[in-house]
Amino acid sequence: MSLLELNNNSDTPLVQQIQTNLRSRILRDEFPPGYKLPSIRQLSHDLGCSTGIVERAVSTLTAEGLLKSEPRRGVYVRKPREKRVKSKDIALILPGLRLEHMASMSGGVHAALAGSDYRLIIQSADNDFDDEIHLLEYLAHDNLVGVVICPPTADSYAEPIKEFVSRREIPLVLATHRLVGLSSVDAVAIDEFEHGRAAVDYLLSKGHREIALIGGHGLSLSSRQTLEGIAAGLRRYRLAMSDLHKIDVDVLDLNDEEPWLNGQVSTERFLREHNPGITAILSLGNYSTIGAYRAVQSLGLSIPDDISILSTGSDLQAFALLQPSITVFTDQLHATCERATFRLLQRIENPGMQPEAIQIPPQLIERESVRKIPVSK
Repeated sequence: MSLLELNNNSDTPLVQQIQTNLRSRILRDEFPPGYKLPSIRQLSHDLGCSTGIVERAVSTLTAEGLLKSEPRRGVYVRKPREKRVKSKDIALILPGLRLEHMASMSGGVHAALAGSDYRLIIQSADNDFDDEIHLLEYLAHDNLVGVVICPPTADSYAEPIKEFVSRREIPLVLATHRLVGLSSVDAVAIDEFEHGRAAVDYLLSKGHREIALIGGHGLSLSSRQTLEGIAAGLRRYRLAMSDLHKIDVDVLDLNDEEPWLNGQVSTERFLREHNPGITAILSLGNYSTIGAYRAVQSLGLSIPDDISILSTGSDLQAFALLQPSITVFTDQLHATCERATFRLLQRIENPGMQPEAIQIPPQLIERESVRKIPVSK
């Protein structure tokens, strides 16, 4: 008999069923501290689902602090915190379970909740924006007192979030991005305008004038603010957006197995067909960055000697490991989610507060992927 059981006829996604089942059994001490779970492969076999689904569930509970993973040994139940009569749960909703992102985001929330009586519950989609919004509907238990959501970047998702807040009357704070139409909801967002301005100014200060832009779909407030920042930075050098070359890529269509693939294909096509002698690529997104990086190298070009690459967005672990390593203006996810959680706690204690929009500036991590072009005499 399987350790856990799934209901394949339920509307609840399998990963949510696994998380809920494991979480409840751990909290009821059915799985005591130190208990070793079966391997991911064994659990997926017993449950009749993919290893990816089990990995997502286990990673979520690890981030919540209920499980711990020990390399080459397995996954164990952590020693629980001091038991409380009734939990007060804070939900963190993420767009996906990319571990480096989740560690920064959940770490920020944990930091804000340290020493409090609140318990963190993490829900994550599979890089599916519709699925992320649907996760709100699964937050139905009585102990839920607040939500931090890192929302999809398209403004079209503002309405279902607004409807959830109105219908459920549960405090909610947006983290990382603001959405048009949600001025009544607190937001702690990355300063996208400064992101764009600082990034293009950095390249221009290095002597680059033939710059290709990849990303920047303009479908969200944050994306439009980034583009406005780029335009402001260009104006300082008497340039305009029309002076940038554009690499078209659908940044909303992510392949979960190879999320950089669209960026790679689009950049390869651009460089083969329309390469006008560009010296730098400015990428508005980390997966577009990896795609552009792979494309440049696949064509036998050198980074940064032939083409420099500058990224904006999250600082993926791979950026530091690549040779050459990638320079990035990073959004400070840990600080953003920590500040968003502090704001949520304020909102829980003082529900009548006026909503506030807080901006977190980007941070430059300078590495090896951008060269300075010598000034011609």
